[in-house]
Amino acid sequence: MERPTVSIVVLTWNQLDYTRQCIDSLMRHTEQPYELILVDNGSTDGTREYLRSIAHARVVLNDQNLGFAAGNNLGFAIATGDFVVLLNNDAVVTAGWLERMLAPMHRDSTIGFVGPRSNYVAGPQIIQGVPYTSMEELDRFAAERALTCADQGSATAFIVGFCLLVRRSVLDKIGGLDARFGNGNFEDNDFCLRAVLAGWKGWIADDSFVHHYGHRTFIGAGIDWQQSMHTNAQLYARKWGLTTDPTTGHPVYPADFLSVRQFESETCVYPLPTGVRMTNVTPALAAYFQGLQAAHHQARPRHERKKAARSGHRRGKR
Repeated sequence: MERPTVSIVVLTWNQLDYTRQCIDSLMRHTEQPYELILVDNGSTDGTREYLRSIAHARVVLNDQNLGFAAGNNLGFAIATGDFVVLLNNDAVVTAGWLERMLAPMHRDSTIGFVGPRSNYVAGPQIIQGVPYTSMEELDRFAAERALTCADQGSATAFIVGFCLLVRRSVLDKIGGLDARFGNGNFEDNDFCLRAVLAGWKGWIADDSFVHHYGHRTFIGAGIDWQQSMHTNAQLYARKWGLTTDPTTGHPVYPADFLSVRQFESETCVYPLPTGVRMTNVTPALAAYFQGLQAAHHQARPRHERKKAARSGHRRGKR
């Protein structure tokens, strides 16, 4: 097969229903040729069997939770595309999402990373008060934005890592996410800062919209998201020699921060792992695991099957 232009990396740690929605939306709405890389961090809810039922995916199964950064780095390491997308498993993409994120990169070679607009994201990427309450309404909303905001966007030094498109040349230069940030928070700030110091800029694509549920893995695992934010903010500040605001806890950047910082391999490069063990899911292997899932579904009590079906109809709700 021809080498794909884009590699899409999706990391999972339980939350099977959200992962299904994410993968389903990818398959419906991604026309750009891509390879799908699925990395699991030791799920126990049937996610691993589901991932192995997706034909032509490349699957990495970890026996334990390696954390957000380290898990995604495994996907980065085996990606073969000229561009790589990091996509959270609680995100739902819309028609043209990827093509519209790629467009500014094709126009401007200095853009090294791109992100979409979203309903649940920090900073200028957010669209407050989105009107949709179902997947059908989401698709119409995204389509209308694509028309009214065609080719619009803005330069930025930071893209939130729930959906992050990166040039292969950026990964070649700075490596992956810093695994010291564990289960998540500030690893995306760190990655984008390193890319900027390496000479690239970021871009927010106004005409690309990706729905984000937000913090599903943290909530499902019972992890205190606020505490994680505080801990990793301190870690980030120490790494880059910054102070933190005593009220918000956020790192404080001096006005001359970027002008005085230099690209240094010790702080700006985080090498990707080597020798990653993975499975290329053949159609035969996918069919086998699809059969296992079907058998498991039929074995469930009838009231549980009905409850799951009703839940599926509500998935588009915010």
